[in-house]
Amino acid sequence: LLQAVLNSEFEGLTGNIQYDENGDRLGSYRILNFQANRTLVDIGMFDAPNDEVTLTTAPIFPSGSTDVPWGRPMPCAPGYEYEDDKCRPCPRGQFAAASDSTCVDCPAGSFTSAEGASICSSAPLGMHVPESGSSKATDCEAGLYSDELGAVTCEE
Repeated sequence: LLQAVLNSEFEGLTGNIQYDENGDRLGSYRILNFQANRTLVDIGMFDAPNDEVTLTTAPIFPSGSTDVPWGRPMPCAPGYEYEDDKCRPCPRGQFAAASDSTCVDCPAGSFTSAEGASICSSAPLGMHVPESGSSKATDCEAGLYSDELGAVTCEE
Protein backbone atom coordinates (compact mmCIF):
# COMPACT_ATOMS: atom_id res chain seq x y z
CA LEU A 1 0.00 0.00 0.00
CA LEU A 2 2.82 2.41 0.89
CA GLN A 3 4.47 1.90 -2.51
CA ALA A 4 1.15 2.58 -4.24
CA VAL A 5 0.78 5.87 -2.36
CA LEU A 6 4.39 6.89 -3.08
CA ASN A 7 3.90 6.18 -6.80
CA SER A 8 0.61 8.08 -7.00
CA GLU A 9 0.24 11.45 -8.63
CA PHE A 10 -2.94 13.49 -8.66
CA GLU A 11 -4.30 17.03 -8.80
CA GLY A 12 -5.15 18.38 -5.33
CA LEU A 13 -6.53 21.67 -4.03
CA THR A 14 -3.04 23.18 -4.02
CA GLY A 15 -1.89 21.73 -7.33
CA ASN A 16 -0.15 18.59 -8.49
CA ILE A 17 0.59 16.08 -5.69
CA GLN A 18 3.61 13.74 -5.88
CA TYR A 19 5.85 12.04 -3.30
CA ASP A 20 9.55 11.23 -3.29
CA GLU A 21 11.05 7.87 -2.25
CA ASN A 22 11.00 8.98 1.43
CA GLY A 23 7.30 9.84 1.35
CA ASP A 24 7.91 13.60 1.36
CA ARG A 25 5.55 15.63 -0.76
CA LEU A 26 7.07 17.17 -3.86
CA GLY A 27 5.28 20.41 -4.36
CA SER A 28 5.63 23.81 -5.87
CA TYR A 29 6.64 26.65 -3.59
CA ARG A 30 6.36 30.38 -4.04
CA ILE A 31 9.58 32.35 -3.61
CA LEU A 32 9.00 35.46 -1.53
CA ASN A 33 11.47 38.34 -1.25
CA PHE A 34 11.50 40.32 2.01
CA GLN A 35 12.13 43.90 0.95
CA ALA A 36 13.33 47.05 2.72
CA ASN A 37 9.78 48.40 3.16
CA ARG A 38 9.09 45.25 5.23
CA THR A 39 6.85 43.62 2.66
CA LEU A 40 7.00 40.19 1.09
CA VAL A 41 6.90 40.23 -2.69
CA ASP A 42 6.21 37.08 -4.73
CA ILE A 43 9.15 36.86 -7.15
CA GLY A 44 8.96 33.30 -8.46
CA MET A 45 8.34 29.62 -7.96
CA PHE A 46 10.29 26.47 -7.04
CA ASP A 47 8.87 23.38 -8.74
CA ALA A 48 10.20 20.44 -6.67
CA PRO A 49 9.02 17.59 -8.96
CA ASN A 50 11.04 19.10 -11.84
CA ASP A 51 13.75 20.66 -9.62
CA GLU A 52 13.28 24.04 -11.36
CA VAL A 53 13.40 27.60 -10.11
CA THR A 54 11.59 30.27 -12.11
CA LEU A 55 12.01 33.91 -11.15
CA THR A 56 9.46 36.38 -12.47
CA THR A 57 11.24 39.35 -10.88
CA ALA A 58 14.85 39.80 -9.76
CA PRO A 59 15.27 39.65 -5.98
CA ILE A 60 16.07 42.90 -4.22
CA PHE A 61 18.87 42.53 -1.68
CA PRO A 62 19.18 44.47 1.63
CA SER A 63 21.33 47.09 -0.12
CA GLY A 64 18.29 47.91 -2.29
CA SER A 65 20.04 46.58 -5.39
CA THR A 66 19.33 43.60 -7.61
CA ASP A 67 23.10 42.96 -7.84
CA VAL A 68 24.08 39.81 -5.98
CA PRO A 69 26.08 40.85 -2.90
CA TRP A 70 29.75 39.99 -2.79
CA GLY A 71 30.56 36.84 -0.94
CA ARG A 72 33.07 34.11 -1.00
CA PRO A 73 33.73 32.95 -4.57
CA MET A 74 33.30 29.43 -5.80
CA PRO A 75 35.67 26.92 -4.16
CA CYS A 76 39.30 27.35 -5.11
CA ALA A 77 40.72 24.90 -7.65
CA PRO A 78 43.36 22.33 -6.67
CA GLY A 79 46.70 24.12 -6.29
CA TYR A 80 45.03 27.20 -4.76
CA GLU A 81 43.81 28.21 -1.32
CA TYR A 82 41.38 30.89 -0.15
CA GLU A 83 43.27 33.70 1.57
CA ASP A 84 42.67 37.43 1.94
CA ASP A 85 39.31 37.26 0.15
CA LYS A 86 40.58 35.47 -2.97
CA CYS A 87 41.98 32.23 -4.31
CA ARG A 88 45.77 32.36 -4.26
CA PRO A 89 48.17 29.83 -5.81
CA CYS A 90 50.16 27.65 -3.44
CA PRO A 91 53.76 28.87 -3.23
CA ARG A 92 56.63 26.76 -4.56
CA GLY A 93 57.29 23.84 -2.23
CA GLN A 94 53.60 23.52 -1.31
CA PHE A 95 50.52 21.95 -2.89
CA ALA A 96 46.76 21.65 -2.46
CA ALA A 97 45.50 18.34 -3.86
CA ALA A 98 41.76 18.95 -3.64
CA SER A 99 39.38 21.80 -4.44
CA ASP A 100 38.99 24.30 -1.62
CA SER A 101 41.81 22.91 0.50
CA THR A 102 44.77 24.50 2.26
CA CYS A 103 48.28 24.56 0.84
CA VAL A 104 50.65 22.22 2.66
CA ASP A 105 54.37 21.52 2.36
CA CYS A 106 55.46 18.80 -0.02
CA PRO A 107 56.90 15.96 2.08
CA ALA A 108 60.63 15.23 2.10
CA GLY A 109 61.54 13.35 -1.08
CA SER A 110 59.26 15.53 -3.21
CA PHE A 111 59.02 19.14 -4.38
CA THR A 112 57.12 21.67 -6.48
CA SER A 113 59.06 24.14 -8.57
CA ALA A 114 56.06 26.18 -9.71
CA GLU A 115 53.27 28.04 -7.92
CA GLY A 116 49.78 26.59 -7.98
CA ALA A 117 50.75 22.92 -7.75
CA SER A 118 48.12 20.28 -7.05
CA ILE A 119 50.70 17.48 -6.68
CA CYS A 120 54.35 17.24 -5.69
CA SER A 121 56.99 15.73 -7.96
CA SER A 122 59.21 12.94 -6.63
CA ALA A 123 62.94 13.55 -6.55
CA PRO A 124 64.33 12.01 -9.79
CA LEU A 125 67.00 9.31 -9.86
CA GLY A 126 70.40 10.66 -8.80
CA MET A 127 68.78 13.46 -6.77
CA HIS A 128 67.21 13.88 -3.33
CA VAL A 129 64.97 16.24 -1.38
CA PRO A 130 66.01 16.14 2.29
CA GLU A 131 63.38 18.52 3.73
CA SER A 132 59.67 19.09 3.39
CA GLY A 133 58.52 22.28 1.67
CA SER A 134 61.26 22.18 -0.97
CA SER A 135 60.99 23.88 -4.34
CA LYS A 136 63.71 21.82 -6.04
CA ALA A 137 65.57 18.52 -5.90
CA THR A 138 69.31 18.51 -5.20
CA ASP A 139 71.96 16.47 -7.03
CA CYS A 140 73.66 13.80 -4.95
CA GLU A 141 77.19 14.85 -3.99
CA ALA A 142 80.18 13.26 -5.73
CA GLY A 143 80.59 9.65 -4.60
CA LEU A 144 76.95 9.32 -3.48
CA TYR A 145 73.95 8.05 -5.41
CA SER A 146 70.19 7.69 -5.33
CA ASP A 147 68.64 4.79 -7.23
CA GLU A 148 65.01 5.42 -6.25
CA LEU A 149 62.44 8.07 -7.03
CA GLY A 150 61.55 10.29 -4.11
CA ALA A 151 64.83 9.86 -2.24
CA VAL A 152 65.27 11.82 0.96
CA THR A 153 69.01 11.06 1.22
CA CYS A 154 71.80 9.87 -1.06
CA GLU A 155 73.77 6.72 -0.29
CA GLU A 156 77.41 5.68 -0.59
